[in-house]
Amino acid sequence: MSPRYLLDREVLFRGIGLHSGLDCGVRVFPSGRRGITLYRDGSFFPLDRLEWDGDGRGTVLILPDGYKVRTVEHLFGAIAGLGLDEVAVDVAGGEIPAMDGCASSFAEALLKAGVTENGFIDPLRLDEPVAVDDRSLGRSVVALPYDGLRVTYVIDYPGTAIGTQCLSMDLSRDNFIDRIASCRTFAMMEDVETLRKSGLSLGGSLENAMVVDGRKVLAKGGLRFEDEFVRHKILDLLGDLVLLGRPLAAHVIAIKAGHSMHQRLVKEIAKRIISED
Repeated sequence: MSPRYLLDREVLFRGIGLHSGLDCGVRVFPSGRRGITLYRDGSFFPLDRLEWDGDGRGTVLILPDGYKVRTVEHLFGAIAGLGLDEVAVDVAGGEIPAMDGCASSFAEALLKAGVTENGFIDPLRLDEPVAVDDRSLGRSVVALPYDGLRVTYVIDYPGTAIGTQCLSMDLSRDNFIDRIASCRTFAMMEDVETLRKSGLSLGGSLENAMVVDGRKVLAKGGLRFEDEFVRHKILDLLGDLVLLGRPLAAHVIAIKAGHSMHQRLVKEIAKRIISED
C-alpha cells in the first residue's frame, strides 16, 4: 500500500493550451469522492467511467455529453505522483493549461495549497502479465505483477540528439518530485509544422516544450537532465495510468511507446479487472 494524501484547499491554474493555443483554466479541489473525478456542470465523473482517446500527442477525455478535455496527462501525473486521493478536476476551455510543459508547476502549487496524509491507498494488483504491442512499429508495453510501481522505459530516436535512452526506477512520491515532475514535453523540429497544420501544438513554444532539431536541442535554460526525454515519457505514462481509476501496482516496461500504447494497456488491464468482477 502507498500513503494517501488529501488536498487541503482548491487550486486554480490558468494558461495557454499546448495544442489549442487558447486561454484555458482548471480548478483542482477536494471532492470527498474516491480517486480523481472530472467535474462539469454540477456532476462528478469517475475517470474509469469515461471514454478517452489520443493520437500519440496527448490524452483526451470524453464526457457523456461529448465534451472533450485535452492534454490531461501532466496534471494527472502530478496528482498521482503526489499520492493525492479524493480530487476533482474542473476544466474551462477544453484543455489543461500547458504551464511549463511538465508537471512541476502543478505539483508545486498543489503542495503549497497543503496536503494531509490520510491512511493508505490499496492499489490494483495483477495476477499475471498484461501486454500490448504494435509489431509494425516495434512498440510494446507490458505490465508485470510487482509490489509497488516500477517503470522501465526505452525510447529510440536514431540520428538525433536524443538517440536511445533507457531509465528504470521505482516511482515513489520523492522520486516523482525530484526526478520526474520537471521533465518537459518535446517535439521533433520536422514534425512541428505538420502538427500545426493538423490543429495541434498551436500553443507550443520554448516556454513549454523542448524542440529537437537534428543534433541540437532547443530548450529554455538547457536540459534539466541528460535523459530528460525518457523521464518525460515516464511522466506521460504515470498520467495515463490514472485512467484506471486507482493506482496500479506493477512493473511497467515500455519500449518506444507513447500515449496511444499507454491507453491500450489501460484498456487491456481494465478488461481483465471487469472480467474478474
